[in-house]
Amino acid sequence: MNRVQEILSGNLRLHRKRLGLTQEQLAERCDLTPKYITSLEIGRRFPSSDSILQLASALGLKPYQLFLEDGDVQAFDRRELVARYRERVGGHLLSDLDRAEEDLFRAE
Repeated sequence: MNRVQEILSGNLRLHRKRLGLTQEQLAERCDLTPKYITSLEIGRRFPSSDSILQLASALGLKPYQLFLEDGDVQAFDRRELVARYRERVGGHLLSDLDRAEEDLFRAE
């Protein structure tokens, strides 16, 4: 499992449990299967961008929040935060990251 999968799987489990949801309940909210949720939480699979959007919505999060590490909330400079994500994801989900970056800086 790579670092991105590790972060994502931990965050999925953390936020699901914070809401008091079982994997089955989260799967139902996302229109996904419980088996797929399990495979994401153990890092066996990596979700598509559509699935990331579904998961984030079901958990009441923005998609980028599924990839936050503990130290990320300490980054007050949003540009630094975006740079950290770009470095972390490498070639994965760059189009989603571009959209998130545009949204972040449009608010300024």
